[in-house]
Amino acid sequence: MLEMLTGLRAYDKSRPSQQINLVNWGRPFLSDRRKVRNFMDPRLEGKYPVKQVLRIARLAARCLQSVPLFRPSMKEVAETLTKIGARYSSTKDEPEALST
Repeated sequence: MLEMLTGLRAYDKSRPSQQINLVNWGRPFLSDRRKVRNFMDPRLEGKYPVKQVLRIARLAARCLQSVPLFRPSMKEVAETLTKIGARYSSTKDEPEALST
């Protein structure tokens, strides 16, 4: 999910040293609405559904829990993503940028 949100590879030695490992670099961004916009793939140019992005970020944060017992199952991940997609599909709103 981090790769989808950021457009970056999970591990890339060509990035700055603090950003080589996407999980280590990205984890703090997932829990802060204001930071999420700095984390998103810039090729999206800020055009994405804010509520759905924040829900996906929260889900990704749960997937990154250090204790496996606290992580969602793949079934739960799939169901949650399906619900997020259905909510987006059912709205007629244009994607909006995250405000600062």
